Amino acid sequence: MDVTAQSRTGLTQAERSEETVQRLLGTARELFAGRGFAETSIEDIVRTAGVTRGALYHHFGGKVDLFRAVVEDEAARLARRVEQAALKKQDPWQQIEAGCREFLEACLDPAVWQIGLRPARLAQTERAVRLIRTLLAGESEDLGWTQPTRLQQPRNVPVI
Repeated sequence: MDVTAQSRTGLTQAERSEETVQRLLGTARELFAGRGFAETSIEDIVRTAGVTRGALYHHFGGKVDLFRAVVEDEAARLARRVEQAALKKQDPWQQIEAGCREFLEACLDPAVWQIGLRPARLAQTERAVRLIRTLLAGESEDLGWTQPTRLQQPRNVPVI
């Protein structure tokens, strides 16, 4: 290890590397969320992140690999949100309901939509947003759905 380099910055090579990865991921998330994948160039990402093209290609194979990492981070962030919301409830049905509600709330976040959901189904965007807003407003009857019945414990199945 280069002691001089470490003493200049106070960080090890591994820490500087991780800092660069996090800067690239954060910058790419902001740009992809705001502009979309197609409208975000590698040059935009590296310039905004304050790193070189070489740094991007060192840590990620290119724009597609960086986008894939951003999507994975966004999915993990969303999973944590859903889990935290569900764990605030004791009743299993309320946990499911709270987790679903949190997921639907997250779907209305433009960053979540642009990064995680929009690429999957562009044609359904407006319809899905209307459906989510209707569900969050508690107007599922407008969709012809009824309120769920309470889950019953099946016989002869132990509760874990």
